[in-house]
Amino acid sequence: MSASLVLALGAQAQDYIGSFPWNPEQHHYGDISGIEVSADGARFFAVGDNGQTYEGKFQRTEGRITGLTARYVGSLHNTVGQRFRDDFSDAEGLAIAPDGTWYVSFEREPRGARH
Repeated sequence: MSASLVLALGAQAQDYIGSFPWNPEQHHYGDISGIEVSADGARFFAVGDNGQTYEGKFQRTEGRITGLTARYVGSLHNTVGQRFRDDFSDAEGLAIAPDGTWYVSFEREPRGARH
């Protein structure tokens, strides 16, 4: 399965600026559900369908994404340190606060969590 990453810039209006094919087999990770891109557009943090987390960097040519590198960081855990499993691991959205706290939304067991 291949997905496209689409980025839009601008506080007031958002314009389509391009896409980059995100191929799980080619880039060695997949099932990305939520992504947060740094203010400068160079780095990203992501969560996947099974609670996995990633961080990476975009390669750009003339402002357009032409490649990326990423690394697996780990799995999301509950408040007692156990890895989320089954329906509880289905992360869908990610927002990162200025203090670095991750806020993750989940799909199959709908909820939000702070990490």
